[in-house]
Amino acid sequence: MKVRNFLNSSSLSIWFLAMWAAVIIVRLFEAISIVESGAIGSVFNLFILSFWNDLLFVLLTTILMAIPLFLVESLIPRLSSKVLRFLGVSLILVVSLCTFYFIRNHQFIHFTEIRELGGETLTIADFFKPIFTFYNFVIFFFATAVFSLLSLRRSNFRNGKALLTYGAMTVVLMFVVDNLNSRAASYSMAANKGVAFVEKSGTALHMVVETSKQNGVELLTQKASLGDGFSDLSVFSENKTEDLPTPSIKGSLGEVDNEIIAYVKENNLAGKSSGSLYKLSREKAYDKNFFEAEKLARYLLYRESESADYNLNLTQILAWQNNFAEAIEQGEKTLMLAPNYTDAYLVLADIHYWNGNKPKAIHILDSGIKFVDNPEPLYDKKTFLLNK
Repeated sequence: MKVRNFLNSSSLSIWFLAMWAAVIIVRLFEAISIVESGAIGSVFNLFILSFWNDLLFVLLTTILMAIPLFLVESLIPRLSSKVLRFLGVSLILVVSLCTFYFIRNHQFIHFTEIRELGGETLTIADFFKPIFTFYNFVIFFFATAVFSLLSLRRSNFRNGKALLTYGAMTVVLMFVVDNLNSRAASYSMAANKGVAFVEKSGTALHMVVETSKQNGVELLTQKASLGDGFSDLSVFSENKTEDLPTPSIKGSLGEVDNEIIAYVKENNLAGKSSGSLYKLSREKAYDKNFFEAEKLARYLLYRESESADYNLNLTQILAWQNNFAEAIEQGEKTLMLAPNYTDAYLVLADIHYWNGNKPKAIHILDSGIKFVDNPEPLYDKKTFLLNK
């Protein structure tokens, strides 16, 4: 088959339309979630602001898929050996679907970014981690088997439409299953009225919800992995026969330095209540007296290290001084203390945006939308950032 004839064939058209169908399905799921959260006004903005991003995604996947589709329709039929045709189609299928899924998972987050929180460069393996879930493995296996069996007869390649339709429907299935899993996880955690906390394992954070069953023995634990710097929210469940200990999360300061003690004594602040000191710290920050505002903020954390409000106060003061690296670290500590704290997600998203990492800011908001009781402010902030 000549390249010109291939470009004029309907194969790419079928793929292009299938991609749009998958994107529309995903957007409809997102719209349903927005409506259920009460933020109906954000639905229109979702479709309008995401249109160009979706169009770029569809065009890019269509262009990238042109090469393997051309190989399937022109090169594979020329192979005389059934084994070679079987292996050839299998290889092309796996590479194609991996390429597609790579783009689909990172079109918003990693489209232009190659570095994650903390400056650690991601490897190719990191990008493909979301592929290897049980559901997607089943779909991969099914699609590979169907394609490979079709390849055993040359006549199946005389009309590439049938073969391509299988591939397009496989991709649509992956879209739908992936989003159904995400919605099921969100519902499961929202319906769970157990104890919620954040568990840290190495550099990974896990949102944990515990609920004891009626017999009081078996404990169902659900974890939503927030990943390094809050990456994809993949949820899994497991049964436990003993209670998991709730981790004690210490505050930002183990001890207060002499400079802060001297400042407190000099200004007779030791006898004041934490509430009044918090108000004073905010006032000084608003007056751009960040030097004193930060001292007060750190002294407050020495008093009450596990206060989410006081941790967030220091986060904002650090950010207003353009100390973004420490501010991000402090903001993450705040979310560890209060994973349902809407303002913490908003502040951390702002910091990433000010630091020039808009995709990361949007990703933080997406993480918060799954956990806070009222996600409407997060939807509004996401809409605002997408429109910038």
